[in-house]
Amino acid sequence: MATPANRTTSLQWLLGTRLFAVVIATVGILILIQAGGCSSPAATSRTSSTGSDQLRLLPNASTSTNGTQKPTSGAPTSLEQVDAQNAATTIDSTSTGSGPIVLFDVAHREIFGPKNTSELGQSAAVARMRSAGVRVVATHTPFTSAMLRGVSGVMISGNMQPLDTNELAALNDFMTGGGVVVVTVHIAPMDQNIARAFGFALSPQVLQATTPQPGGNPLNFACTSIEQHPLTQGISAVKVLGAWGIAAQPPSQILVGTSADTWIDVDGDGKRTTNDMAGKFGMVGLRQIGKGAFIISGDDAVFANVALASKDNVQLFDNIVKAIKPPTQ
Repeated sequence: MATPANRTTSLQWLLGTRLFAVVIATVGILILIQAGGCSSPAATSRTSSTGSDQLRLLPNASTSTNGTQKPTSGAPTSLEQVDAQNAATTIDSTSTGSGPIVLFDVAHREIFGPKNTSELGQSAAVARMRSAGVRVVATHTPFTSAMLRGVSGVMISGNMQPLDTNELAALNDFMTGGGVVVVTVHIAPMDQNIARAFGFALSPQVLQATTPQPGGNPLNFACTSIEQHPLTQGISAVKVLGAWGIAAQPPSQILVGTSADTWIDVDGDGKRTTNDMAGKFGMVGLRQIGKGAFIISGDDAVFANVALASKDNVQLFDNIVKAIKPPTQ
C-alpha cells in the first residue's frame, strides 16, 4: 500500500506541554485499573512486560515529542485553520430515501474532514457510505438526544476537542436504542474520556513497528491479530498510518490488534530499550450497548482516503456500514 511521504507533525500547537497528556492519559488508565483492568487481544501474552497489559502499569504516561507522534501531513497548522475548515464543511444528504442517516461530526475540531480529498481526508469514506444507500449529514453542534432522533450512526473522526459529559450521555442513550457510534483517534488525550466511558484505555504514545519495511515509516504497519466477528469478516490485515494502542475492559473487546512487532517509546529516547513497552496492542475495539454499538479505532487514518486503497480497510469499513441500520419506527 502506498503511504504518504515525508509526513510532518503539527501537535505542539495543540498539546502545548506534556503535562496535559500526562494527566488525561494517566486518569484513563488508572480508572480502568480500579475497575478491574484491561483485556488485550486473545493472542496477547499475559505477562507484565509486554503489550496491552502494560497500559495498566504506566503511572506517568505522556505523549512523545521526539518525532514519534502521530503524523499529520496536510493538516491545518492552527486551531483557527481547523475551525475555518470545519465551518465551511457542509454535507447534507441529497437522498430522500429511507436509508440510514449518519451524522459526520465536525463540531469538535476534526483535523481531517469528511470533504477533505487529501490522502488523510475522509471524502472516500463518505462517498462509500452514500453508495451503500446511507444518507450522510455533517453536524456542527454538540450532540444532544434531540439531534440524534431518527439517526442511525455517528462518525467522530480525528476530533481535536473532547466531548463533554452531556454529549457522552446522549450518545450512550443513542446506542442503547440501536445507534452505532464510530470513533477514530487522532490525538489520544482528546478521546480518553469517551474511550474510558465505554470501557477502553488508549496508549500514552503512538505505536511503532520494530522492523519496518526497508525505507518504510515505522509508524505505518499492518495489524494482523484479527478476532472472529461479523465486523471482521473477510479481513486479514488492517493498515494503520500512525496509531495509538487500545486496551479493553470486558464486556468491551478488541477485534483487531497488532502483531508482536510493535512497541512504544516510553522513555522518549528514540530507540527501543528495556524501559519501553513491546508486544501486541489492540487497534479496533467494540462494545455492545443495548441494541447498538460503540466502535473505536486507535488510528483516524484507518478509513482515510489513502487507507481505503487497502482491500482489508475497505472491507472493515463496509462491515461497519452494514451494521448501521435505520431505527425501527
